[in-house]
Amino acid sequence: MQYEGNTIWAKFAAMVYSNTILLATLGLVITSQRHADLCVLKYSLCVLGILFCIAWALLTMRSFDYYKYWILSARELEKHLMPVKTIERGKLFADGEPLTIDGEKHQLRWKWQHATVEKVTNCIIGVFGIVYILSMFA
Repeated sequence: MQYEGNTIWAKFAAMVYSNTILLATLGLVITSQRHADLCVLKYSLCVLGILFCIAWALLTMRSFDYYKYWILSARELEKHLMPVKTIERGKLFADGEPLTIDGEKHQLRWKWQHATVEKVTNCIIGVFGIVYILSMFA
C-alpha cells in the first residue's frame, strides 16, 4: 500500500515536470516575436500537452485503482489480526468520522475538510488541460 502511494507521487511529479517544461516552451512560442511563423509549433505543442493530460489522467486512474485495491486487501487481512484496527480507523479518519482510540473518542478532522488526493490530482490535470486548450486560441 505504501509502495503504491509512493509510486503515485513519483508518476505525478514526472508528469508535472513534463507538463511544466511543455508549458514553458509553449509560453516562449506564444510570446515570441515570430509568433505568426510558429503557429504550427504552437498547435503541435498544445495537442501534445492535451495528449499528455489524457495519458496522465488514465495513468492516475489506474494508479489509484491499485492503491484502493491494496487498501481494501489490507483491510481484509486486518480482520484476521484482531484487535489491530489501523487501516479500519484510517477509513474513518479519511471520512471525517470520530475515532475511538484506547477507549477515548477523538474528532481529528471535520467532514467538510474531505477533499481526496485523487480529486485534487484530477483537478490539477484538468487545469493543465484547460491551459493547453486556451493556449490554442492565444
